[in-house]
Amino acid sequence: MIVEGCEIPDNLYYDVENDVWVRLVEDNIYQVGLTLPFFYKVGRPTRIKPRPAGTAVKRGSSLATVETATYTGALYSPFNCKITYVNNYIVDVVKNPYNVWIVELNSFEKPSEAGLLTGEEAKAAYEKKLQTEKIICFKTYPDHKITVLAETCEKILTTVGDYFFKHVTKGETLYVLTQDPATEVDMIKWAKDMNQEILEVHRQDKLIHVLYRRV
Repeated sequence: MIVEGCEIPDNLYYDVENDVWVRLVEDNIYQVGLTLPFFYKVGRPTRIKPRPAGTAVKRGSSLATVETATYTGALYSPFNCKITYVNNYIVDVVKNPYNVWIVELNSFEKPSEAGLLTGEEAKAAYEKKLQTEKIICFKTYPDHKITVLAETCEKILTTVGDYFFKHVTKGETLYVLTQDPATEVDMIKWAKDMNQEILEVHRQDKLIHVLYRRV
């Protein structure tokens, strides 16, 4: 399933509020990870530290600490459970969020008993959540992100240019989140005028989401 450009596999269970996915491995054994929208919300993780194997965890408590450049928070447990294994080799999680599990759990609760959603129910919940939180996903996860809210299009593009040529190196991408008075045409024209590459443009109500690549 694709929601606002974000992959939401329909064979998993979800704690949508906390952006947690759950995969049934075998009876009472589950793998748990974080969804792609979570990383668009908080940024690329610099550290994910699971709690030790053997730890008993209550539903809603922390299974792991997640850190990014601007965020420190938790992966919250969807079950009353015991951690059986931890993944000590968490790499490329933003590229493969649904293949990189963080902890494996033993729980006698069923996903439906814990309020987890799957299939069309999960899709509908994520449609509402991503619209509310103004989150979209690109085909390429960005290296940089800035939010530019200004009174004129000229000011918006000046700010984008200043950041782009100061912080973005060749081959890297910049995600720009802005709104009116900028338009899709303005953002595309800027890339052409600057001889840079524009990868994607999406409008979400009054917001414009743009992904540039430096060439």
